[in-house]
Amino acid sequence: MKKKVGLLLLIIVFAFSSCSLQYTFEFVNESSYIIYIQPNGQDWDSFYLDVDDDRSVTINESTIYFIYDHAGLVGCDNSEKGKIIFTDK
Repeated sequence: MKKKVGLLLLIIVFAFSSCSLQYTFEFVNESSYIIYIQPNGQDWDSFYLDVDDDRSVTINESTIYFIYDHAGLVGCDNSEKGKIIFTDK
């Protein structure tokens, strides 16, 4: 009986801990422009990303939605999981 109660408590703890998963996304600016990045419908702080700079954002969702300026001049590569790289077009 004690083993079953212990197992049940372990399952409950695991279930609650898995509900608060955190996902980290790294923004890397390899372009020649300072880029302003802002959330698109999510709750995280917007920021400027200097040339040759990087910054991480941690959220509770597995996908990050954002808007950035200079989209006509700067391309965005997200082919590597969790990493967004900006380069000149």
